[in-house]
Amino acid sequence: MTIFLKLLFELRKFLPTLFMPFGLALVLIALGLLLRRRTVALAGLLLLFLASLPAVSDSLGLVLENQYPHLQVAQCPTADVVVALGGYADEWKRFPGEIQWNDAVARFEVAVQLVRAQKAPILLFTDAQLPTDDRHNSTADLVRRAAVEHGVSESAVRLTRPVTTTSDEAQAVRDYLRQNEARRVILVTSAFHMARAALLFRRAGIEFVPFPAAYESPGWEWKLNRFEPSVDALARADRNVHEIYGNLFYRLMPFQKQ
Repeated sequence: MTIFLKLLFELRKFLPTLFMPFGLALVLIALGLLLRRRTVALAGLLLLFLASLPAVSDSLGLVLENQYPHLQVAQCPTADVVVALGGYADEWKRFPGEIQWNDAVARFEVAVQLVRAQKAPILLFTDAQLPTDDRHNSTADLVRRAAVEHGVSESAVRLTRPVTTTSDEAQAVRDYLRQNEARRVILVTSAFHMARAALLFRRAGIEFVPFPAAYESPGWEWKLNRFEPSVDALARADRNVHEIYGNLFYRLMPFQKQ
């Protein structure tokens, strides 16, 4: 059953890549070559070129990141709990027991700053556990230890039940609030991900203050290098389009508030 779940999860992750700029471009190019349709192959090449331009990928990022205003820690209202959504750390496969941070580490850093600034007495981390995980330690446990090392009281750090998606995170946070008679949270996640997270938290009936972090788009600049193709820009375009698809999916599906 575990192997089946892993295969199902991998398939679920793979299929959407065919509709991302890179995957869709490859599909169009392959179809064009197989069917001997030059226009189809050229459309794939054009899509690949446009998606690899920083001007394009960063513009998509700006659309996502500008949906909620940027806040300084001092500007943030107080709440009962600071919630840091996952996705910024993992366990080193080469060095079990050590954290491997990624580009979204500002989620963790901002959440710690908010608690240390007494914006809320509790710091709640979501415990992401995917079927494909092969870890010696829970990432959430490693993150909890890191928060204590960064000056947060051990008694102030909590973990949700295991989750796999942003929707699961919202439901797990809602359950935690009900069990602990808390009401209002400060929601910390990457700026590009905030719109989807806010939608799901709102549907879960959670009162929250959105606190975007981990901004990546540098903003719009009319510079020549913004029109030079790069692999990094292509990766950002794929991620941003994936997030846009996620927003549309949750907005169009008739989920009911639970």
